[in-house]
Amino acid sequence: MITKDSLLQALNPNWSKLLGAQNMKCWTKIVEKLNSGEFYPNINDIFNAFTLEPENIKVVLLAEEPYSKGESCGLAYSVKCKQRLTYHVSNILKEIGRSYMTSIPKQHNGDLTKWINEGVFLLNIHLTVEQNNPKSHQDINWELFTSIVIEYLAKTYKNIIYIGLGRTVQTFLKEIQKFNKEMIILESGHPCAANISEPLFGSNIFIEANKLLLKNDILPVRWLSVLK
Repeated sequence: MITKDSLLQALNPNWSKLLGAQNMKCWTKIVEKLNSGEFYPNINDIFNAFTLEPENIKVVLLAEEPYSKGESCGLAYSVKCKQRLTYHVSNILKEIGRSYMTSIPKQHNGDLTKWINEGVFLLNIHLTVEQNNPKSHQDINWELFTSIVIEYLAKTYKNIIYIGLGRTVQTFLKEIQKFNKEMIILESGHPCAANISEPLFGSNIFIEANKLLLKNDILPVRWLSVLK
């Protein structure tokens, strides 16, 4: 049985202390839902994004929720090694390849873990999802936890770049920006295959993020590192 304490054991203790996670009021509903059925990612992977210490974050790449078919690894958009390449990752990599005039290896599986070492915080708004049931955990208070995370970063580190792909994520970030006017948010279309009205491809959003980092004398993200 999952409890608040067993859930938070997987959260980086530095983050837990900074956020006051033990005292948050969001956990009751989250724990109840996690005990009600199968979910992704694995409990030990839910907080994988938080292996990146807050002072090392350059870019927050925010997504809506994990994949619901077993590919989830606790990192936004990323998939586990040896799992199928999703449309989301494929389209993100295509835009990066186009931006830097580099072809994407056909055998690439969509593991974005190397971006952690580049200072990219791969965070989902909702950190879990019911097996084969997208959006099933969007009413269990994860957004309360995530908003506290983003608010803490926005108040503490002024040079972080926030990337919002798709309207849901953009709306979430803009709500926080209302009280943190200095937040730097870059927007583009969602990387799903169905999005043709606001395509990610051709947006140059990853290049723009690096330009802003360089402007603030911060080393740019090596986006191509995941291809090596």
